[in-house]
Amino acid sequence: MNVLKVLPYCSLFFKFPCPPSVEHDPDHYINYNFLLYDYKAPTSNYNDANTGFVKFLHSKFGFKVYSKKKQKQLHTNIMRVEIVLKSNHLRELGITQYDDLFTDRSIEKLYAYFCEKMDNFILTDNRNQKEGLADNVKQAIGNYLEPSFWRDLKGKPNINRIKQAFPKLLVDNDMLRTKAYFKDLLDRKYEQLFYGVTDDDIQDME
Repeated sequence: MNVLKVLPYCSLFFKFPCPPSVEHDPDHYINYNFLLYDYKAPTSNYNDANTGFVKFLHSKFGFKVYSKKKQKQLHTNIMRVEIVLKSNHLRELGITQYDDLFTDRSIEKLYAYFCEKMDNFILTDNRNQKEGLADNVKQAIGNYLEPSFWRDLKGKPNINRIKQAFPKLLVDNDMLRTKAYFKDLLDRKYEQLFYGVTDDDIQDME
């Protein structure tokens, strides 16, 4: 069965879930951490009593970050991060047949692709909760996190220099702990699912 023929206009979802026992409520991460992807705001953002959800779209893929806790009315802090690949872009990963999706090689490629693209999230710590962070640094980070800041820079010659300055500011002020936290959780979950690695801290992952 050829995936590209069966699903020419559909998206395929590859879900690498975070554990239910994330430190904070999923809404906390959605509202204060998953703010920009590749310096762009989410294309969709819903947050009400039953939904906590943001979506970021790229020409070849997209990301969805949402609260399973709200969706399923759970008591545990379950959230999910998904990458969405259009079927016509799976070819670049060597996936042309439906059965290809389930081979070890394809799963490894998909996870590597997921991690590569996940790294483009501007996934900062909450500057307003960071102890000892100077006010001018808080203000600078706040400016960088405004989508309009980057829209105004589009096409200007200094945009690349500023794009380099922002991550450096985050590193210099130890503002990437949340990003490291999620990367560690995702890696451990992947190792559990793919390699059967036992990890008592993630046994309840769904």
